Formats: sequence, structure tokens, C-alpha cells
Amino acid sequence: MNINETNGLQDIEIGISKMPCLLCWLYMNYLNKKYDRCFCEPCTNGKIDTKWCFRENEDPDIINMINQELIKRIEQAIEKRCTDSERNSRKKSDDSDIIATSLEGDDFDGEMYGKPRI
Repeated sequence: MNINETNGLQDIEIGISKMPCLLCWLYMNYLNKKYDRCFCEPCTNGKIDTKWCFRENEDPDIINMINQELIKRIEQAIEKRCTDSERNSRKKSDDSDIIATSLEGDDFDGEMYGKPRI
């Protein structure tokens, strides 16, 4: 994403050649809220580009808003992963309340009681 301020009137041009990463998408949303802008907000690819950074002298409010959103999403991801892990560990556990018992070798004589009726 390329951002250029133009003509000193605080007009901002944003050039996007593909779906924006999560951070670019959040950035555009917060620019819209903070400065009453109307940037088109396409879908995000949901990824975080490791080379992403704020512009020099970025508004601290925008930095804080994006950081808070990232913290919230990280906490949600950790919670989901823990919940999924807990569910999976229960399914894979060999511990069970069900006890299987073999009747092989028992003194039970099926013929003594007759065959079951169907």
C-alpha cells in the first residue's frame, strides 16, 4: 500500500494493487473514523505483513487503536487455540468411564438358558 499526502490540503491518496493485509485494512478503517474520511474498505486477506510499519510521525491515537485491536485479536486466537486443544485432548484420551468386559471363558452356558428370541 502506498500512501501519499497531496497538495498540502491533507488529501491522502492510497494506492492498492491487491487485497490489503489486516493491518492496512485496520489502518484505513481508523483513518475513516478519526478524520471522517471515506476510503473504500475492501475485504482483507487477514494476514499480517511482517514488514508493515506506521508512517513517520503517525497519530498516536491511530497507533493505539491498531495496537488495541491486535491485542484483542491475539487474545481471541489464544483462547480459541486453548479451547480447541482442550476439546482435542478429551477426544484423544484413553481415559473413559466405559469398561469393556470380555465374556470369553465365562461359565455362562447359552444353551442352558436357550437361544434368545428374535
